Amino acid sequence: MAFLRLALEDAVATQMQRIDDWIAEVSRARGCEPAVGRSYLIQPTAQHSGHDIFDDVDL
Repeated sequence: MAFLRLALEDAVATQMQRIDDWIAEVSRARGCEPAVGRSYLIQPTAQHSGHDIFDDVDL
């Protein structure tokens, strides 16, 4: 069970890094300051009260 949890945490961390990289790439392409570190917004704890978590991401 611990192995599965570690594998899942690694997969989530990898996807969060990919999202941060994508946000930075899009920001650079648009000539904006990269919004680094915003992938934390997609964690389940950020989904509350029907709030669209991507409204907070400035690309």
